[in-house]
Amino acid sequence: MTRLLTHDEVVSIDGVEPGQLSGPSTNLYLEISHNPSLRRLVLVRDAQQRLRPGFDYPLSFIPLDETRLRQLFSSLYTSRFVVEDGYMRRYGASNEEQKFHSFLPRLENVPNGTYEFLNGTAFKIGWEGLSSKLPDTHPIYTFSAERMQLWFNLGIECNTLFSPRKDIPTLRPARYAYFRNGDLYCMGSKLFDQADPNLISFVQKEKEKAGLQVTYTPFVDHGAPYKADGTLDAELIKHYGLKIPEKMYLALGDNHAMSGDSRVFGFVPQENLRGGPSWIFWPPGSRWGAPYQPPYPWFTLPSLIVWGMAILIAGSWWLIHRRRTRLPLKNLDLERPVQNH
Repeated sequence: MTRLLTHDEVVSIDGVEPGQLSGPSTNLYLEISHNPSLRRLVLVRDAQQRLRPGFDYPLSFIPLDETRLRQLFSSLYTSRFVVEDGYMRRYGASNEEQKFHSFLPRLENVPNGTYEFLNGTAFKIGWEGLSSKLPDTHPIYTFSAERMQLWFNLGIECNTLFSPRKDIPTLRPARYAYFRNGDLYCMGSKLFDQADPNLISFVQKEKEKAGLQVTYTPFVDHGAPYKADGTLDAELIKHYGLKIPEKMYLALGDNHAMSGDSRVFGFVPQENLRGGPSWIFWPPGSRWGAPYQPPYPWFTLPSLIVWGMAILIAGSWWLIHRRRTRLPLKNLDLERPVQNH
């Protein structure tokens, strides 16, 4: 899990000594909370100030200069949000609900409207979810370190409770970093190449820290879960992976930023599954048409019932229509002469 912190926030919130941070104090730091451990549970307070057991998360930091921040900005995605009078709120939350909580982030100099970012491109959302790409000159593209920190930390939840300054350990923004083939990724894009000196230095320090602290698990690329012979290392996956119970499913929404899925309500029982989508018709776009998934069986009880009802309705209409229009027409005196006026 990641978030962006200033130099002073790293020192005050995470208690890190200034001398332990690399890079100038003007940089922002990518704070990485990783490898949760049960070795040392701690008591933390949640957003309602209730004491709860919390995991022990080791922390690692990578300094990001303006070039890296702009690189993050070019791959930025957010939830759909509404800007109103200099404040942003998550799309779908009512005005009264947001005003009651009064935890809206400030987003100045952006016209009122509904927006979202996808892969660094901003879109304005119109009627019934129809989106239009905004020009590069739009004020929403204004870049600064402070604005990038806001987008990164609050662009999904749109709630200042997720701000590092609130220091609520149980609330972390839905931003993640991960390794792929030695490269470090964030928001789906490569942030550091494995040959980058900054990443090489970071990995080296992580390994040194693990050598000094036996209980410390470094945040490094352990590689794909394969054995030397190329077969899948099932035992490794069982040890570190997430086990899904029998006849249960892990539901993940296709729109990560706006989805309430198994990350919120847990596993889904098999008996709760009802049918599957067969055609995407709204909104129009590149995904219009049959969804990219294995074909859903046609001959199932629900589909037979639906199609049976459709055939019954269509057949009844046809019979009624046929009875009214078939020849010879009834109740007509065809022998009466036609009078011309």
